[in-house]
Amino acid sequence: MITKKIISMITLCSLTLVVGAQSAVTLTVGDFEITPGGKATLTIDSDIALGEYCSFQFDLLLPEGVTMPYNMNPDEEEEQYGYYDEENEEWVPAFESGIKKSSHVIACSSIEGGYRFVCYNANFTAFKTGSKNVLTLQLQASNDVVNGAYRPTLGGTMYVAGRYTHVVPTVVPGIAIIKGSPQEAEYEFTMSDAGWGTLMIPFAANLPSGLNAYNCTNVNGNIVEITPSNTLLANTPYLLNGSEGKYKFIGVPEVESNEYTSGCLTGVHSPTAINHGYVLQQQDGITAFYRVETETPITVSTGHCFLNIKSDAKVIAIHGTTNIEYINGGNDADNAVYDLFGRKINGIGNRGIYIKNNKKVFVK
Repeated sequence: MITKKIISMITLCSLTLVVGAQSAVTLTVGDFEITPGGKATLTIDSDIALGEYCSFQFDLLLPEGVTMPYNMNPDEEEEQYGYYDEENEEWVPAFESGIKKSSHVIACSSIEGGYRFVCYNANFTAFKTGSKNVLTLQLQASNDVVNGAYRPTLGGTMYVAGRYTHVVPTVVPGIAIIKGSPQEAEYEFTMSDAGWGTLMIPFAANLPSGLNAYNCTNVNGNIVEITPSNTLLANTPYLLNGSEGKYKFIGVPEVESNEYTSGCLTGVHSPTAINHGYVLQQQDGITAFYRVETETPITVSTGHCFLNIKSDAKVIAIHGTTNIEYINGGNDADNAVYDLFGRKINGIGNRGIYIKNNKKVFVK
């Protein structure tokens, strides 16, 4: 497990529930880059035109230190979300919608970690528009933001509604890159009692006592080959081995992307759902890289890594560390049975753990 003491974390949200007969909706939060004291534009778009709907609600979650400007509007003589563009001598709203009709109201309120948006009409009047732009926002960053890759996303009570029914949209989070800040960040890595883990941090650091680092250079059959590394380079994924406990790393992050790959290992700087490759796990006392199935994606958490390869093997062992030789990942339609060493056997015995049809079978 890895946490950031200074950087606030945004949880990846993905909800896919449809209520009623109206069309399912996917809302995509756009990517953006921003620097300390700078501005950026963020869009939230739908995959379909929302003409059949009349309202929506959701929370927008942003990286710490990134906000919408809130200033005095000289035209209205009151504070509003937006800023005055002195060069063009005009008020620029902090948020606008491509689907809102004049009869609709968009209300915005500040919440912890972002903003809550509600768009509605008292008479349930439909949007009747072909635009897919739900919101366009103007953002600003404080001078003390911390560099990194973050996940702006939607959460809270989410819906897009018609007069009688509503849908809870699927959400595709964006990537926000913050760069140009001199602020330090502290990363904490926890080594479990399994003695193995993965790590990628956005700055160079020395290996603390009790940890060994390895580059995953290649996968040969069902074995990942590793070479030792004496230091941790910035934005480089590593396989770690060492004593159980917590380890801290402090530095100034420098990030240009959410994902970085070295050899066959890919690390992420923000929670990332994957439906391929292998993740490091301990199952039945065996620590190895276990295959991610397409139909059951796994979210790789901040600062962790996965084997970015395709293979028929169910398990990729760490070279020289386990006695797993091979677990066949091919077609098991013939109900073949394998032991944990990957050897095909005649059938399930009296006691033990077996692999059949890509699933573990426990016999007590």
